[in-house]
Amino acid sequence: MAKQKGITQVSGKLNGVVGVISPTNGNILRKAPTPGPITSEAFRAQSVLTGPISRLSGSIRQATEQYAKKFKSAKFVKRMNKLFRVPKSAERYLMISQLRDFEVNEAYPFSRFWFQHNIEVTKEETELTVRLIVKSHVEYKMDFNTYYLQFVVLFWNTENNDIAHDQKKTHWIYRKDELPLGGDLHFPLPENVSDYLVMCRIDTAVNKKNFGLLPEQGMKVVCTGSYSERSLQLLADYTAAKKQEEADRHAEHQRPAVEEERVEMKKLIV
Repeated sequence: MAKQKGITQVSGKLNGVVGVISPTNGNILRKAPTPGPITSEAFRAQSVLTGPISRLSGSIRQATEQYAKKFKSAKFVKRMNKLFRVPKSAERYLMISQLRDFEVNEAYPFSRFWFQHNIEVTKEETELTVRLIVKSHVEYKMDFNTYYLQFVVLFWNTENNDIAHDQKKTHWIYRKDELPLGGDLHFPLPENVSDYLVMCRIDTAVNKKNFGLLPEQGMKVVCTGSYSERSLQLLADYTAAKKQEEADRHAEHQRPAVEEERVEMKKLIV
């Protein structure tokens, strides 16, 4: 890179050189970037993933916004897309399965609200049942005495990426209520359901009144699943392959056993 000199200043690309006229950094000349080694085959491979990933993350974003509203972070889609590329597959359920424990807002994670609880999701023929058991009340540095939990379920059908979604909330829980508390939330299945994703949202307040502030809330993915045997088998095969890959990588870095030479000790005559 060099400063431009002379009366005439160049702006644009010419013979492998780029001229930049900038009132801030001055007028400079630099070498034009060379194209990277992306072949048509590599480009097609990336394109195969880009379309399904964009459609899937877009549909999840639209559904989540209806419940998270302004709580959803600006990097929500970008972080999802990064996880969706991990399996290197356009199979929807493999991508969805990467979202387990995914935080809707990484700056205000659900996990910062510490409390002992169990969430069990049970598949049935006509409905999905979420069983919640609260064993200890929510602890957090903010001053509040009431809270509730909201469960949001996204359903995908067997034909496309269209999402059906539903939500249910618990009653307001006072931190002085006797424990344990529990209940079942039932979500009727839409037609031709294939895959599903369950999110849990917490909202805290003082005497059931809050201001919708970000620190008052938390929301994350707690479960993913499928009614499709094919999808479940794909995930099982992918998980087994990942474990084998990790074992092979560990074996490569493991030092071979070396037999130590030991010296026999004999009684000395003094």
